Amino acid sequence: MFAVFALGNSGTNLFVGLTNFTSGGWKLIDNNAWNSGSNTVDETRSYGTPSGDGGTLEVNGANFNDYATAGRYRVIWDGRDRNNIKYFTSSGTEMRVVGDGINQPGVNDWDPPTSPQMTYTGNGIWTISITLKANKDIKFLAGNAWGAFDYEDNSGQSQATGVAKPIKWEGGNNFKTPAAAGTYTITLNENLQTVTIN
Repeated sequence: MFAVFALGNSGTNLFVGLTNFTSGGWKLIDNNAWNSGSNTVDETRSYGTPSGDGGTLEVNGANFNDYATAGRYRVIWDGRDRNNIKYFTSSGTEMRVVGDGINQPGVNDWDPPTSPQMTYTGNGIWTISITLKANKDIKFLAGNAWGAFDYEDNSGQSQATGVAKPIKWEGGNNFKTPAAAGTYTITLNENLQTVTIN
Protein backbone atom coordinates (compact mmCIF):
# COMPACT_ATOMS: atom_id res chain seq x y z
CA MET A 1 0.00 0.00 0.00
CA PHE A 2 2.63 2.53 1.06
CA ALA A 3 5.38 1.59 -1.35
CA VAL A 4 4.90 5.10 -2.74
CA PHE A 5 2.99 6.75 0.13
CA ALA A 6 5.39 6.29 3.03
CA LEU A 7 4.25 6.91 6.59
CA GLY A 8 6.05 9.48 8.70
CA ASN A 9 8.15 8.31 11.65
CA SER A 10 6.70 9.99 14.73
CA GLY A 11 8.70 8.00 17.28
CA THR A 12 10.52 4.73 17.84
CA ASN A 13 8.50 2.02 16.07
CA LEU A 14 5.61 4.44 15.56
CA PHE A 15 4.46 5.66 12.14
CA VAL A 16 1.55 7.76 10.84
CA GLY A 17 0.40 8.85 7.40
CA LEU A 18 -2.57 10.05 5.35
CA THR A 19 -3.60 8.64 2.00
CA ASN A 20 -6.62 8.25 -0.25
CA PHE A 21 -8.24 4.82 -0.30
CA THR A 22 -10.49 3.31 -2.95
CA SER A 23 -12.15 -0.09 -2.80
CA GLY A 24 -9.99 -3.17 -2.45
CA GLY A 25 -7.63 -4.75 0.07
CA TRP A 26 -4.45 -3.17 1.37
CA LYS A 27 -1.40 -3.90 3.52
CA LEU A 28 1.45 -2.11 5.27
CA ILE A 29 5.03 -2.93 4.28
CA ASP A 30 8.30 -1.91 5.94
CA ASN A 31 10.19 -1.09 2.75
CA ASN A 32 9.45 0.07 -0.78
CA ALA A 33 9.01 -3.33 -2.43
CA TRP A 34 6.93 -6.47 -1.86
CA ASN A 35 8.51 -9.30 0.10
CA SER A 36 7.12 -12.37 -1.72
CA GLY A 37 6.25 -13.96 1.62
CA SER A 38 9.63 -13.63 3.32
CA ASN A 39 9.89 -13.64 7.12
CA THR A 40 13.62 -12.87 7.14
CA VAL A 41 14.43 -9.99 9.48
CA ASP A 42 16.69 -8.13 7.05
CA GLU A 43 14.19 -8.33 4.18
CA THR A 44 10.99 -6.41 3.54
CA ARG A 45 8.02 -7.64 5.57
CA SER A 46 4.35 -7.00 4.95
CA TYR A 47 1.75 -6.64 7.69
CA GLY A 48 -1.95 -7.32 7.58
CA THR A 49 -4.88 -8.66 9.56
CA PRO A 50 -8.53 -9.44 8.95
CA SER A 51 -9.40 -8.02 12.39
CA GLY A 52 -10.71 -4.48 12.69
CA ASP A 53 -9.18 -1.19 13.74
CA GLY A 54 -6.84 -1.64 16.69
CA GLY A 55 -6.18 -5.26 15.77
CA THR A 56 -2.86 -7.05 16.17
CA LEU A 57 -0.86 -7.17 12.95
CA GLU A 58 0.49 -10.39 11.47
CA VAL A 59 3.62 -10.66 9.33
CA ASN A 60 2.42 -11.74 5.88
CA GLY A 61 -1.12 -11.70 7.27
CA ALA A 62 -4.34 -11.29 5.34
CA ASN A 63 -5.28 -7.96 3.79
CA PHE A 64 -6.83 -5.28 5.98
CA ASN A 65 -10.58 -4.92 5.72
CA ASP A 66 -11.73 -2.69 2.89
CA TYR A 67 -13.13 0.74 3.76
CA ALA A 68 -16.90 1.00 3.33
CA THR A 69 -16.47 4.52 1.96
CA ALA A 70 -13.63 5.59 -0.31
CA GLY A 71 -11.73 8.68 0.84
CA ARG A 72 -8.77 10.00 2.79
CA TYR A 73 -7.80 8.14 5.96
CA ARG A 74 -5.12 8.36 8.63
CA VAL A 75 -3.19 5.16 9.31
CA ILE A 76 -1.06 4.53 12.41
CA TRP A 77 1.39 1.61 12.64
CA ASP A 78 2.24 1.04 16.32
CA GLY A 79 5.11 -1.36 16.93
CA ARG A 80 6.18 -0.08 20.34
CA ASP A 81 5.18 -3.44 21.82
CA ARG A 82 7.09 -5.80 19.54
CA ASN A 83 4.95 -8.73 20.63
CA ASN A 84 1.70 -6.94 19.86
CA ILE A 85 2.08 -4.69 16.81
CA LYS A 86 -1.18 -2.84 16.14
CA TYR A 87 -2.74 -0.50 13.62
CA PHE A 88 -5.31 2.27 13.96
CA THR A 89 -7.21 4.26 11.37
CA SER A 90 -9.37 7.38 11.43
CA SER A 91 -10.97 9.73 8.96
CA GLY A 92 -8.59 12.22 7.37
CA THR A 93 -11.17 14.42 5.69
CA GLU A 94 -10.86 17.47 7.94
CA MET A 95 -8.74 19.22 10.57
CA ARG A 96 -9.91 22.10 12.78
CA VAL A 97 -8.15 24.59 15.05
CA VAL A 98 -10.00 24.56 18.39
CA GLY A 99 -9.38 26.57 21.56
CA ASP A 100 -9.72 29.90 23.33
CA GLY A 101 -6.92 31.52 21.33
CA ILE A 102 -8.84 32.22 18.11
CA ASN A 103 -9.92 35.81 17.45
CA GLN A 104 -12.34 35.48 14.56
CA PRO A 105 -16.07 36.28 14.22
CA GLY A 106 -18.38 33.35 14.89
CA VAL A 107 -15.74 31.17 16.53
CA ASN A 108 -16.63 30.15 20.08
CA ASP A 109 -14.06 29.01 22.64
CA TRP A 110 -13.46 25.26 22.59
CA ASP A 111 -16.39 24.70 20.25
CA PRO A 112 -15.54 22.29 17.40
CA PRO A 113 -18.56 23.05 15.17
CA THR A 114 -17.70 26.78 14.96
CA SER A 115 -13.93 26.27 14.82
CA PRO A 116 -12.15 27.05 11.52
CA GLN A 117 -11.16 24.23 9.20
CA MET A 118 -7.67 23.87 7.80
CA THR A 119 -6.97 23.19 4.10
CA TYR A 120 -5.36 19.89 3.12
CA THR A 121 -2.55 20.42 0.58
CA GLY A 122 -1.30 16.82 0.29
CA ASN A 123 1.52 14.74 1.80
CA GLY A 124 -0.03 14.95 5.27
CA ILE A 125 0.07 18.77 5.33
CA TRP A 126 -2.74 21.08 6.54
CA THR A 127 -2.58 24.90 6.46
CA ILE A 128 -4.67 27.85 7.60
CA SER A 129 -4.36 31.64 7.90
CA ILE A 130 -5.87 32.55 11.25
CA THR A 131 -6.04 35.45 13.71
CA LEU A 132 -4.83 34.41 17.15
CA LYS A 133 -5.03 35.92 20.62
CA ALA A 134 -1.81 36.11 22.61
CA ASN A 135 -0.85 33.57 25.28
CA LYS A 136 -3.92 31.37 24.90
CA ASP A 137 -4.50 27.70 24.07
CA ILE A 138 -5.34 25.77 20.90
CA LYS A 139 -5.28 22.20 19.65
CA PHE A 140 -6.04 20.40 16.39
CA LEU A 141 -9.14 18.24 16.01
CA ALA A 142 -9.86 15.98 13.01
CA GLY A 143 -13.63 16.46 13.14
CA ASN A 144 -16.47 18.74 14.20
CA ALA A 145 -17.10 17.11 17.59
CA TRP A 146 -15.07 16.06 20.61
CA GLY A 147 -13.98 12.45 20.44
CA ALA A 148 -12.42 12.83 17.00
CA PHE A 149 -8.70 12.19 16.56
CA ASP A 150 -6.69 15.17 17.86
CA TYR A 151 -3.17 16.52 18.26
CA GLU A 152 -1.58 18.00 21.36
CA ASP A 153 1.70 19.80 22.00
CA ASN A 154 4.97 17.89 22.36
CA SER A 155 7.33 20.87 22.58
CA GLY A 156 6.91 21.89 26.21
CA GLN A 157 4.34 24.52 25.11
CA SER A 158 6.87 26.55 23.17
CA GLN A 159 5.50 29.86 21.83
CA ALA A 160 8.24 30.18 19.21
CA THR A 161 7.20 31.14 15.70
CA GLY A 162 8.83 30.14 12.43
CA VAL A 163 10.14 26.82 13.73
CA ALA A 164 8.70 23.32 13.42
CA LYS A 165 7.55 22.03 16.81
CA PRO A 166 6.77 18.38 17.61
CA ILE A 167 3.19 17.19 18.10
CA LYS A 168 1.59 14.05 19.54
CA TRP A 169 -1.85 12.43 19.58
CA GLU A 170 -1.96 10.45 22.81
CA GLY A 171 -2.92 13.21 25.20
CA GLY A 172 -0.99 16.09 26.70
CA ASN A 173 -0.88 19.86 26.94
CA ASN A 174 -2.55 22.23 24.52
CA PHE A 175 -0.47 24.37 22.18
CA LYS A 176 0.24 27.90 23.41
CA THR A 177 -0.45 30.72 20.97
CA PRO A 178 2.38 33.21 20.29
CA ALA A 179 3.16 35.97 22.78
CA ALA A 180 1.95 38.59 20.27
CA ALA A 181 -1.61 38.60 18.94
CA GLY A 182 -2.03 38.76 15.18
CA THR A 183 -2.70 36.87 11.97
CA TYR A 184 -0.56 33.79 11.46
CA THR A 185 -0.20 30.92 9.02
CA ILE A 186 -0.29 27.54 10.74
CA THR A 187 1.15 24.48 8.98
CA LEU A 188 0.41 21.09 10.52
CA ASN A 189 2.47 18.25 9.03
CA GLU A 190 1.13 14.87 10.06
CA ASN A 191 3.78 12.91 8.17
CA LEU A 192 6.60 14.73 9.97
CA GLN A 193 4.55 15.16 13.18
CA THR A 194 5.25 18.90 13.44
CA VAL A 195 3.40 22.21 13.57
CA THR A 196 4.78 25.58 12.48
CA ILE A 197 3.24 28.99 13.22
CA ASN A 198 4.49 31.84 11.02
